[in-house]
Amino acid sequence: MKGWRRYYRVALLVAALACALTALPPLAAHYGHAELAGAGYASYAGVCHQVPARSFHLRGRPLAVCHRCAGVHAGLLAGVALYPFRRRRRRDRLPGPGLILVAAAPMVLDLSLAWAGWYENTMVSRLATGALFGTALAYYLMPALTDLVRWVSGAPTARPPLHTKETS
Repeated sequence: MKGWRRYYRVALLVAALACALTALPPLAAHYGHAELAGAGYASYAGVCHQVPARSFHLRGRPLAVCHRCAGVHAGLLAGVALYPFRRRRRRDRLPGPGLILVAAAPMVLDLSLAWAGWYENTMVSRLATGALFGTALAYYLMPALTDLVRWVSGAPTARPPLHTKETS
């Protein structure tokens, strides 16, 4: 169990760092480091639309991600932080697909209704739906991380690797 705590702390640190890095570009721009700011924004451009009107601002500049993506990052951090309290460490099973589908449903509904013109989503709805999805995502990533650590260390994993078939 001692080793698990160390890897859990690393996962928590990585999730916190991912949240913090979204604030790096506006801070770098504010303090005159345009190249660093540009690289920071570019690193998130592939996963987020980065529309300034739909982003939180820091020092007068938008974060590297929109409200929804900021919610996903914050939710992932919260999910990783809550993970040891909600699941037994010895039962590191992946949840079924129902959890991620239920967590994604409000986000899809929020997007769909806005695109259809029936509803105008808000900063709060985008942030909340992203956070719900990010929290659920942690319950898939933590068991995968546990298996990765076991695989790298040569210890037996809780389930067979994904690329092999179980034979009866």
